[in-house]
Amino acid sequence: MGRVRFTRRCFEEDLRSLPAWARREAIRLAKRIERDPDVGKPLAPPLDRFRRLWLRSEYRMVYTYDRESDTWWIYLIARRKPGRRDDVYEILRRLVEQEDPLR
Repeated sequence: MGRVRFTRRCFEEDLRSLPAWARREAIRLAKRIERDPDVGKPLAPPLDRFRRLWLRSEYRMVYTYDRESDTWWIYLIARRKPGRRDDVYEILRRLVEQEDPLR
């Protein structure tokens, strides 16, 4: 079973901007992914290589598996804001378009 890591962007931007309770929850969920990577719900295409977990009803933690490094990458933690540019899934779509999104 692979290890679990936060992407640099997620660690430097997302975790630092979260309230303390959400940071604690994110760490708890990262440990849960390590024990059971399939715990999260898969996203729909075209984002179907990702899975998501809820942090209460406010935030979503999005993660994916990289076979090459045998690592589950926690890719993004953001609020769900349907229809808005700062919605977690809109942010995810933009990040996926970047050249090297896992680093």
